[in-house]
Amino acid sequence: MDNTIDLLKMKIERAREVLPPETLVAIDAVPWREVIYNMRERKGFNLTQLEDLELETELVLCGLVPPEKYPNELATRMGLSLPQVTVLVEEMNDLVFKKIREELVKKISSNKALGLDTKTPIPSNNFVNTEDANQRTVDIKVIKQAIARKEEDENNLINSILGQKLSGAHISPQTKTEYSLGNISRAEEPKTTAKSSSVDPYRMNPGE
Repeated sequence: MDNTIDLLKMKIERAREVLPPETLVAIDAVPWREVIYNMRERKGFNLTQLEDLELETELVLCGLVPPEKYPNELATRMGLSLPQVTVLVEEMNDLVFKKIREELVKKISSNKALGLDTKTPIPSNNFVNTEDANQRTVDIKVIKQAIARKEEDENNLINSILGQKLSGAHISPQTKTEYSLGNISRAEEPKTTAKSSSVDPYRMNPGE
């Protein structure tokens, strides 16, 4: 487990090295780690859960994990229920992802005002659109749909297994053998053949 976490942290460091400067500045401008560890008192998360939340959040920020997988990763690693994950992701959107995007927009706008060339695109799909306050950094609708699909797949699998047990699990398939009714031919009727006489008719006695 520790080896896996160490490898992920190495990937994060490499990803940060190739992030656009504006993106890196925007991420570091928001005290998102402080936001996470303040949840210990507010939500009662233990230290391990907070470390997992920090790791999964940074994987998303560095582009190593797509945002739509974020809630499922949190549910798995932190051991949270669907309602808990939904609330947590909404808070992370408001307190972290949205703030980072705002910083990114300000940085890019500042560079353009100074005549600096910037090739960093402003996220539009996975981040909050500042023109629409109802949108979120990690699209909540996409997240809820992903969780709902996962639960639906699990329910379908359970129903399928139960259906097999109730309907046909104990009925063995019919196998045709050479003794099947369809292969039993009707008993042949005995053939009657004319009895041939070994006596010469020309030598028979007149009384015969």
